[in-house]
Amino acid sequence: MSDKMYFVFSVHNVTYSNYCLLVYTTDGSSAGIKQVAMMPVSKVSPTAPRRGERVTVTLDEQMAAHGAEVRVVGSDGQVMMQSKTAAGQNTLDIPTQRLKQGVYVVTVGDKEATKIVIR
Repeated sequence: MSDKMYFVFSVHNVTYSNYCLLVYTTDGSSAGIKQVAMMPVSKVSPTAPRRGERVTVTLDEQMAAHGAEVRVVGSDGQVMMQSKTAAGQNTLDIPTQRLKQGVYVVTVGDKEATKIVIR
């Protein structure tokens, strides 16, 4: 068993209404905690749309340059939508007509998530 421990913190970015994951690690050779990674920020808006209202995901430059996978996951864990943006594409619209009222998580890449509430 490794004596390395990982700590993951979720930080809410009020400006962009989303969460970034901060990962910290400690091991036997290190006396302190150091930041290992912080994911880039994208913007998801609106975060409380009415059913049928379009939700737009705007990627930052770094993510847009490479493209990113965007998923919408229901509170039951079911993937409701999955799409990959093309390299250079900085926005993706999420249609909400088929989503029931409730809470969903929009993930951008594999580390960034934003909660949306369909009204």
